[in-house]
Parts: sequence; C-alpha cells; structure tokens
Amino acid sequence: MVYMNAELNSRPLHGKRVLIIEDDLTSATAAAEITRELGMKADIAYSVDSAFIKQTSHDYDCVLLDLMMPGSDGLQYLNVRAKNKRLQNIPVIVVSSLTNSKVKEQCFQFDVGAFIEKPVNAQLLKQNLSVFCD
Repeated sequence: MVYMNAELNSRPLHGKRVLIIEDDLTSATAAAEITRELGMKADIAYSVDSAFIKQTSHDYDCVLLDLMMPGSDGLQYLNVRAKNKRLQNIPVIVVSSLTNSKVKEQCFQFDVGAFIEKPVNAQLLKQNLSVFCD
C-alpha cells in the first residue's frame, strides 16, 4: 500500500485539468481538494448547462460527473457528450449515489471510464483519476 501511495503522489497528473460536474457544494469541494492533492487543476460546474459552457472555453483532460443534478442530469450530459466529437474523447468518471445496476449499465453504454459510488473513497478516486486522466 505504501508503494501505491508513493506512485499516486508522483507527477503524471500534475497540471492536468479536470471538470467536476456536481451540484452539492460539499461533494464538489471534496472532489476538488482530492484532485488538487494530485496536482490537477479543478473547475467546478454546479449544473450540466454550466459544464457545457465551461467546456466551450476550456479543454479538460477528464470529467468527474454526478448523475443526480437539477435540470439536466448526468445521463443527459453523457448523451450530449456522445454526439459531440470534441467532448466524446474526454474520459468521464461517474461519482454517484445511484447504485442500481441499470443506471451503471446505462453509464457504461456511454463509454464512461469508471463508476464510483458515494460516499467517495478518496483513494479509489485517486486511483481512477490516475488511470483515466493520465
């Protein structure tokens, strides 16, 4: 385990940019802190609409996506992303309290990299960021 922690604290993610799409301030702040520990630059969008606006002006290396959002939800984001050539190659890690197999299956049909259940295990999130955002 010590070896893994040392590996995760190395520099491959340093300077990478992540978009956190999360409507809950506490969850968004916690995710941003975890990504910053890895040397990443984190932007937060509190709605799907805000996420699309941010993605028109910034290039992101990966996205952390909550599914339960006000207005448009995470599945709607994934649907639009799948049809957008500029966005469809950006890795997405879903972070959600929705844990039923049907929802997970829908997410993986949209080619998400990982599905992490809330409450988020920081080590698991770091591992997935290292795999999908590098």
